Amino acid sequence: MIPRPPGSHLFCRSAVLVGLHRLHRLTAAARDHDGRVALLRQALDLWRGDALSGLTGAWAEAARARLADERLAARLELYEATRHRLADDLAPSTRGPSRAGCISAS
Repeated sequence: MIPRPPGSHLFCRSAVLVGLHRLHRLTAAARDHDGRVALLRQALDLWRGDALSGLTGAWAEAARARLADERLAARLELYEATRHRLADDLAPSTRGPSRAGCISAS
């Protein structure tokens, strides 16, 4: 047990690591889930500006680049999931009787 003053809190993870863990968990869950689009949007909503903004140095720059790549990968997954969902939603309407030659009377 780590001694600490009464009423204080002990945080073992930084907000960046907690957010990153949530992003990884949500994107992984989205790969095998019917609500894939919603989970990916939820994961991307965790981002607020550039990762590790205000930090300098080689480590921060490398981590920032890696995190930007992860964000881009999640955005691409969201794009693909949305595209597939729209294609699935439109598919039944294209299987019905042909509407060619129909004229709308208005």
